[in-house]
Amino acid sequence: MISEIDSSLYRHIYVCGDIHGHLKLLNEKLTSLNFDHRQDLLIAVGDLVDRGPFSFDCLQLINQPWFESVKGNHEDFIEWTNDIDITGTHISNGGSWYYNLNEQEQQTCLNLVRQLPLILQTEIDSKKYAFIHAELPLTFTDWNDVRMDIHRPNFTESLLWGRSRITKNITTLVKNIDTIFCGHTVIKQPVILGNHYYIDTGSHYYGNLTVIQLK
Repeated sequence: MISEIDSSLYRHIYVCGDIHGHLKLLNEKLTSLNFDHRQDLLIAVGDLVDRGPFSFDCLQLINQPWFESVKGNHEDFIEWTNDIDITGTHISNGGSWYYNLNEQEQQTCLNLVRQLPLILQTEIDSKKYAFIHAELPLTFTDWNDVRMDIHRPNFTESLLWGRSRITKNITTLVKNIDTIFCGHTVIKQPVILGNHYYIDTGSHYYGNLTVIQLK
C-alpha cells in the first residue's frame, strides 16, 4: 500500500497531476521539459484513466521504468467492476472506454490497477515528499503514523475520495513530512494548503496538466 522511491537512481524527478487518458498532452509536456526516459522519473498522483481518449494506453504506463503512480478513485472504479455492477456510474464518470475492451484487455487493466500503491514517498535533498491521490483525513496529523493508519477504512477512503481539506480551506500541517502532492479536486491553478499541494489542474476540462520538477 506504501511504496518507497530511491531518488538517487534518477537524474531528474517530476510529479504530475491527474492525466485522465490525455496521453498526447502528457507527451507534449515531457517533450517541453526534455524529459529523458532513460534517466528521469515521472510520478503521477493517480487518475490515469477515464474521460480522455487514451485511457488504456495511460494505464499501461505503469509498466514503464520511468513512470510511477499511486491509485486514484478512477482506478478504484476498475477494481470495483470485478465485484459489483457499477457500469452506469463508471460510464457517467468517463469510463465508457473500459466497456469497449475485450475480456482479456479488461483483465489486463485490473491486474495493472492492483499493482498501484495508495502512497508513494521519497526523499530529495533532505526533504520528504509523499504522493497520494486525494488528501489525508482531517484527523491525521503525524506522517509517522501513516503505516498504522493506512489500514483503517476511513483513511483509505480519504486517500482516494477526500475533499474536506480543500473545500474547507484547511491549512493545518501534517508533521514529519515536507510536502504531500495530491490531485483529485480540479482547480485552475495549483493550491497549497498547509503542506498539501493540490495539482489537478484539469487535463481534461482545461487542457492543463501540471508537471513540477522536484529534482
